[in-house]
Order: sequence, then structure tokens, then C-alpha cells
Amino acid sequence: MNTGTKTRRMSLAAIFMALAIVVCYLGSIWELVSISVVTFSGIITAAAVIECGIGYACLMYAGAAILGALLVPDKGVAILYATFFGYYPIVKSLVERLRARVLEIIIKVAIFLAVFTVYIFLLRAILFPELQTAASVLLYAGATVYLLIYDYALTALIGLYRRRVSKYFNRDRR
Repeated sequence: MNTGTKTRRMSLAAIFMALAIVVCYLGSIWELVSISVVTFSGIITAAAVIECGIGYACLMYAGAAILGALLVPDKGVAILYATFFGYYPIVKSLVERLRARVLEIIIKVAIFLAVFTVYIFLLRAILFPELQTAASVLLYAGATVYLLIYDYALTALIGLYRRRVSKYFNRDRR
């Protein structure tokens, strides 16, 4: 990879990082649809994976998560981005290289549930010590269903992105 390509990828990753922070910021000031807006931020990470590669997408995600924690007024939105929606497209890209659909789903759900377990543990320890086990089971079930729907929707959005948007980034490569 030549220097121009590296510079181009790093610049795109920085633009995607800024865009992810802006989306999270909008989610924090537009409380009615904050979860939807943060959910959408995953497509930005997916775009970084497509246009820049996994390495630059990881840098983009890390930068957006750190700066989001510092700049986004609603820390809940920043935490949702950092713990779920920001990294998931990177994991999705890596896991889907296996080309075994059932195994892919099992791995994605297992990773998600591991992160979700830490998230629930911290919620209990910091904010909601009275959170009961029955409520946790319902949270796990609901979160798993949400993940599967999100994964399906993200796949569709990635396909749409590849067909409609990615070609504009690739003009100079022809």
C-alpha cells in the first residue's frame, strides 16, 4: 500500500469518526429517538470497514468512542455507541468471513451477550442494585432479539451502502 492510499484511508477514517460523534451528539440532544440514532451509527463504522479496512475502522471506532465519551452530553448515548453499536460492524465483518451462517450467528450472539453481561453487571453495581434476576432474563431475551433484528437490518444497510454510496468513494481507484 502506497503512502497516498494510507493517507486516503486515514483521512476517511477520521471523517467517519467525526460523523459518528455527530450522530451520537444528535442522539443525545434528540432524546425521543436516541436509541435509533445511535443504532444508525453502526452503519458509519460499517462504511469505515468497507472503505478503509478493519485496522482503520478499529482506530475510527476507538477514537469515536473516546471522543464521544468526552464530547457527547448524554453519556448513555456515548456508552451505547462504545459498548454495542460502534464495534459491532467490525465484529460482524470478521465473523462473516467464516461463511457458515449458523456458526456466525452463534459467535455474534455469544460476543454480544458477553459484552451485555458486563454492561448489566455494571448497571447493577452502579445504578440499579435492585435489578432482579427475572428482569435480567427479560433484558437478555429482548437484547438478543434486538441484536438479531439489528444484524439483519445492518446487512441490508451495508448492501444498500455498497450499491448506492461506495461507488462515489471508489471513483479515483478505477
